[in-house]
Amino acid sequence: MLIGRVGYLITEYYLSDAGACPKCGEKIPGIWHSSRADVRIGAPELWWTRAPREA
Repeated sequence: MLIGRVGYLITEYYLSDAGACPKCGEKIPGIWHSSRADVRIGAPELWWTRAPREA
């Protein structure tokens, strides 16, 4: 699995900074963050709660 989700919440993210699979290097089509550090991963305790939108 490259990206795990619960609804809109990202629970796991394993794409490289180039938007590719870290094991085989295959580029995944899409618009990705330029750095894995910019991806917000939701903690399990937040999976079923709602958070306010950021402005």
